[in-house]
Amino acid sequence: MRIDIALFTYDDIFSDFDIRDYRQRQLSKDFLDELRIRMLKKSDSTTTALVMMIEKSQRNEKYEKLIIKRLRAFFEERYASHLLKRKKNIAQAVISGLAGVVLLLAAYVLSTFVGTLFRDFLLIPSWYLVWSGLEKLIGNGQEIAKKLAYYRALSVATIEFRDKTVNA
Repeated sequence: MRIDIALFTYDDIFSDFDIRDYRQRQLSKDFLDELRIRMLKKSDSTTTALVMMIEKSQRNEKYEKLIIKRLRAFFEERYASHLLKRKKNIAQAVISGLAGVVLLLAAYVLSTFVGTLFRDFLLIPSWYLVWSGLEKLIGNGQEIAKKLAYYRALSVATIEFRDKTVNA
């Protein structure tokens, strides 16, 4: 799959409010939104090429190499960040679920000494912890998985610039 994006200048990729060098500038939200929309419209989730079309008179090979490096680093950083989020999400889900099970077992053990009122009181938080752990694992896990697939596809995609007048 190939995604073509037309640019007037290289500045279209970066935030208008950030005047730093291309190595440090923040990427434009509009550019990232357009990229996400184009990725969602494609039926195939594997991106093979991200092609940015720009007028030949506006092209600068030095800037292009810098921008490609910057984009690749951005996508790889986002991918690594979402991998970390997935690990944290799984850890939180497991801890929540285990805490609920431990609380449930403690309630049944203590109910033999104290009575059923104590057990009934502890059932509510124990079930809450179990179900919230499952929600984190399933609900949040699916959302994180989508973002991981998106940034993985972009981090391995070929990024290139081409003349706007040339149709390839």
